[in-house]
Amino acid sequence: MPYKDKEKRKENKQKYSKTSKYKRYQMEYYIKNKEKIVKRTKKYAEEHRNEKREKNKIYRDNNKKKFQIKHKLYYQANKEKFQTRYLRSYRKRKYGIDEVQFNKLLSEQGGVCLICQKGETNHDFRTGELIKMSIDHDHVTGKNRGLLCGKCNRAIGLFEDNPILLRKAAEYLENY
Repeated sequence: MPYKDKEKRKENKQKYSKTSKYKRYQMEYYIKNKEKIVKRTKKYAEEHRNEKREKNKIYRDNNKKKFQIKHKLYYQANKEKFQTRYLRSYRKRKYGIDEVQFNKLLSEQGGVCLICQKGETNHDFRTGELIKMSIDHDHVTGKNRGLLCGKCNRAIGLFEDNPILLRKAAEYLENY
């Protein structure tokens, strides 16, 4: 029974929302009509999606500083999660290798670099954590060749993936 008087309606709402009888009624109604409520909610969301996006965009634009602080705090609290997620998506995007394939390659190589036969020795300068092996690939064909430690991967890169230059460097080292 709706009240025309707003104050009386508000008073009645407060009175019944605090009672367990009213809450029990709400739960029972939801359980009985769950499918209908979910369907109605989804329909409303679809019909008003653009309006909601626009309102959210305006709100974010008006509260940019607040969101920056919130995101920064969340990132700091979940830094490892973000870095892991970024690394996984980067590997998948650039090399077509997911975490399972990467770990399989690493175990096939015995956890060591294909060139120097040592484990990774490079550490992240910000966190001090050991960096995972680098995925070596042919820059022309894009084909993955294997996993290398950071030093060997950089060395090949500095010699521009040119075997002739690498042989000359080896000869130079052997002669002197």
